[in-house]
Amino acid sequence: KQWYQRRVAITAGVSEMKGAPVWACFFFIMLILLGLDSEFGTLEGAVTPLVIDMKLFGKIRKEIVSAGFAIVLCLMGLLFCTGIGEYLVGLFDSYAMNIPILILALFECIAVGWVFGTDNMSLAIEDMQGSKPSKFFTICWKYISPGLLILIFFITFVQQMMAAPKYTSFIDCVNSTHPNSILPTNQTIEVPYSIGAQIAGWIIVILAIMPIPLFMIINRKSEAGQMGAFLKSIANSVRKDREYNMESLYYRPQQGHDSPVVNEKV
Repeated sequence: KQWYQRRVAITAGVSEMKGAPVWACFFFIMLILLGLDSEFGTLEGAVTPLVIDMKLFGKIRKEIVSAGFAIVLCLMGLLFCTGIGEYLVGLFDSYAMNIPILILALFECIAVGWVFGTDNMSLAIEDMQGSKPSKFFTICWKYISPGLLILIFFITFVQQMMAAPKYTSFIDCVNSTHPNSILPTNQTIEVPYSIGAQIAGWIIVILAIMPIPLFMIINRKSEAGQMGAFLKSIANSVRKDREYNMESLYYRPQQGHDSPVVNEKV
């Protein structure tokens, strides 16, 4: 509801300005550019591992794969422009935009602070900019940020378990419960999502976080060969005495690809 009110306030404010059509065009051009900027980073982060590291698309050029992903995602995004678009936006906002992001951010902190190590990260930053980050940042990477993320995750999870997320619904001028009661035309109510929508929302959450344990198990089992060695390799990944050759972290071109990839020795 607050998101809807902010959206109405922005459009109403633009309509009151002198030369409102011009400012409206600038406003929506800005939104398009913001979306494109986010899309470039998101698409690269998804396509690059699939094309270069996993080689799922064989010898197909990365540009073609990126174009295919963009077209498919564009067609999927058209669902949000239909009559139930606002309902779907609220469903994704209630499920896909909170718990999965918290879990992904938590694993990123674990990867930086405990797997790769804060010492190695500090060396990498020093190698790039000439000085190490302060001790405050290393403490945040290793303790403060993961702790806060875990706390926020449990609070969000408990809130969603105690009460189902709701969406804003418009109701008619005539109240169906009390036909003689006339309500304003902009009257809205908060309606909980149906059981089917809640199940779909949790499926979205599971699909969003599933690649983390799935690819960790696949990669570790392929290296270790058996489950016992696999579990041992995970335990060894948090050892403090691991050292990395900083020269191996530089990007180098790979034959058959124009994009850089990380040295396989890392």
